Amino acid sequence: MRAAEDCANGAEERGSDAEDCANAKAARSSVAGAAARWPLAPSGWSLAPGAIAVWRVELDPGALDDATLDADERGRAVRFHRELDRRRFVAAHAGFRRVLARVSGRAAGALCFELGPHGRPAVVEHGLGAEFDANLAHAGALALVATSRAGRVGVDVEELAALGDLDLLAESVLAPPERAAFARLAERERASWMVRVWARKEAVLKALGTGLSLAPERVRLDGDRALVDGKDVGHCVLDLDVGAERAAALALTEDVAAREFVLDRWSVA
Repeated sequence: MRAAEDCANGAEERGSDAEDCANAKAARSSVAGAAARWPLAPSGWSLAPGAIAVWRVELDPGALDDATLDADERGRAVRFHRELDRRRFVAAHAGFRRVLARVSGRAAGALCFELGPHGRPAVVEHGLGAEFDANLAHAGALALVATSRAGRVGVDVEELAALGDLDLLAESVLAPPERAAFARLAERERASWMVRVWARKEAVLKALGTGLSLAPERVRLDGDRALVDGKDVGHCVLDLDVGAERAAALALTEDVAAREFVLDRWSVA
């Protein structure tokens, strides 16, 4: 399924600084009612220059296969206290490698990663050019993998059931205007609002490459534009439909959003 996506959400009211997030709107394909469908990629599919693909990976902890993982990934896996968490970590990283192998044509076990200054992994020797990037997120039994030949991306998925104390979370991750908005919500609306905001912020932090070294409360979404300490950081966020019990988001740069770029959504067999 191919769709030209945008990062617009009322951006016309924010002036010329928001135009990069809004320009893709005119070329947007309608995905209403179709966003939840993540078909298998056809055999001849490839990630074209300038395109982005997000992959849905269902994590089956019963089918544990760590043969393609490297020593670092195996070492991280054994540090989990709960066996289910360990198995899901292994399944997510094996799925990540399977997607990257499909995209790059390299063997899954032969892929190598290097860590950025804040621990963000990047694939090396992938043969897809300087604009290639990939990012992994997983929550519960679902993983998402973003692959891009349009520059840096960040993806995140969060589960409603894992949020815990909403008031405590609000104090630790929301910017002051967001806390005020959260306080005005009806009790029944708070969890779904929070999980969406949290997924969007995490996607931005991952796209920026900072992870949680940048305090989440310093990040705020003005519509779909990302701000840090109130300043535009050149990134937009779009939501991904992963069902009612989760929220997911993809962050990308505003210059990509200004183009009629291709976003593919696929499932991994």
